[in-house]
Amino acid sequence: MKTRIVYVSPTTSNQRLVDKLQRMPPLTDVEFRFLHTDSDRRRNELERLPPGLVYLWGDGYQHHESFVLTDPGVKLKVNVDNHSDTADASFVSYGSHMRHTLRTGTRIVTPSQSLHQLEKRTRLISDVHREVGFVGSDTVHLTLDFDALTSFPACYEWVCTDGISIPEVASLTQRINGRLRTLDMGGLIEDSPDFELIKIGDFVPTRDMTLRVLKELDTDQGHINLVMSYATMAYYGVLVAALFT
Repeated sequence: MKTRIVYVSPTTSNQRLVDKLQRMPPLTDVEFRFLHTDSDRRRNELERLPPGLVYLWGDGYQHHESFVLTDPGVKLKVNVDNHSDTADASFVSYGSHMRHTLRTGTRIVTPSQSLHQLEKRTRLISDVHREVGFVGSDTVHLTLDFDALTSFPACYEWVCTDGISIPEVASLTQRINGRLRTLDMGGLIEDSPDFELIKIGDFVPTRDMTLRVLKELDTDQGHINLVMSYATMAYYGVLVAALFT
């Protein structure tokens, strides 16, 4: 992607996240722009933005904001998520936005079931690779709900025991980057604890560790730093893959 601008929903968690991301090379060359706090006014802002953008929404309940970013130039929309988001609803919501995208005539790839099993994750990645081969450059919209990642600090009920890894989702982003038109991502719980960014290497928290931190049952700052640095590296990995490869 050619853009060096990332638009952001101004949740408390996203503000803390961006504070860290904007100091991490090469994202120091990226401009992070916060949109309006009011959801209706933010939707109006999103509708007026040009194609070819990157957007960070809030937690999973904001995932439907992705729908307004799927412009007519998008021929394939890929949803990497622990849910299909294809509920049969008359209105666009976090649980139905992919079904509404399909109704516009846009082809979609979305998980048919939860990604807790390896075969489900393998099938999703295989489906993405196959479908991307049928479309041209600048035609793919990738939307990422990080609740698909193992033990990502999402809303309590969506923290995944065994999901996709950060390297896998970054690699998938890089794989389709030549065709990538629009990228959006989110899933981080709205009011996550403040933290210090630390080096974590290949560390992946357990589901129990993440939930204890989110529910403030574990207030050890070292544990908080581990869980939240893990979340930060998920955003970092995808943004670098999309903007700098």
